Amino acid sequence: MIVCCIVALVLVFVFKDTLFRFISPTITPTPTTSVIVTPTITVAATNVTGTWSGSYTVSYPKACSASGAWTANLLEQNGTLTGSFSSDVGFGGNVTGSVSGSEINWEVGGTGGVTFEGNIVETSVGGRFTGPPCGGSAYTSGAFTGNKE
Repeated sequence: MIVCCIVALVLVFVFKDTLFRFISPTITPTPTTSVIVTPTITVAATNVTGTWSGSYTVSYPKACSASGAWTANLLEQNGTLTGSFSSDVGFGGNVTGSVSGSEINWEVGGTGGVTFEGNIVETSVGGRFTGPPCGGSAYTSGAFTGNKE
């Protein structure tokens, strides 16, 4: 039995390269491909043309804090916005602005008027506005919300 074990050890030592090829597989690295998935959210364009109404709140400066209502009749053509705007405090005028995806921006009254910047989700709009000086400040600002009628 000892002779048998010695013969086996000699055979393993002599033929080790051949034996290990059968015993252990050869691992060959293969190139891998990484895939990066970036989710994309597409917002369907809303037809802005129509009558919109809502509320506003002046939050700056505190001395000029106020809330009220507004109405706008808007026409959108190829991303360009025109129309008319009026508020419950008598401020109003022509609208000029733009729409791109869900973003909407418009001005009323030109220089010294009010600038609105917001987002549209289906038939709702909301955002921020800046307006003319009040109470010694350089400008007024606040938030607005509204809905398409």
